[in-house]
Amino acid sequence: LYAERTPIIHEDTTIAIASFFYNITDTLTISENLNQAHKNELFLNEIIDNSYDGIYITDREGKTILVNKAYERISGISRAQLIGEKIQNLVSAGLISTSITKDVVSSKKTVTRTQTNANDKNILITGTPIFDTLGNVRHVITNVRDITELISLSNKLQAEINRADMYQNQLLKESSDENIVYGSREFENVLSISKKISKMDSTVLILGETGVGKEIIAQYIHKQSN
Repeated sequence: LYAERTPIIHEDTTIAIASFFYNITDTLTISENLNQAHKNELFLNEIIDNSYDGIYITDREGKTILVNKAYERISGISRAQLIGEKIQNLVSAGLISTSITKDVVSSKKTVTRTQTNANDKNILITGTPIFDTLGNVRHVITNVRDITELISLSNKLQAEINRADMYQNQLLKESSDENIVYGSREFENVLSISKKISKMDSTVLILGETGVGKEIIAQYIHKQSN
């Protein structure tokens, strides 16, 4: 309760005191709720602004509402140049290379796209719709991730795979019949037949006396089959 007391004076003498009491419980509750809502808003803004990925929020018309620090870092564009501007105008002016806001609004679905921005960074863009109570798109949240390093690592891995394949092919080449020493037409025919057999998906049984080169033929067929 909140109380106010007013003295009633007659001929310079206080003859009574009038007290007024006010129930301010609802007022305090509203004030506390507003204060808590403000704290929650500040906390949410801190989370968004400290996200590692870039975040770009527009309304359904493409007007820029919020841009976080990571987006500034990835794009090289300050938020002061973006806030309040329509993203279509920013694209037309060449400040932003592309936008998926319109696609998200029209499809009412999450849209993902890759592109190279003005900083020559490879980025992955994902736009997600936020709906109102009637099911219409109210806002679009665009998540921007710098995948330049990931692509670089992928390219290096592919280069290592290609190099390993090259070495394997070289080893197979060195294991060809040119490196098998023989001195008879019969053994040359055996190698020719073995090379043809190596391309078939079947079990091969090699027979012969000890020392005639069965193991060499078996290794040759195995290497040629690769």
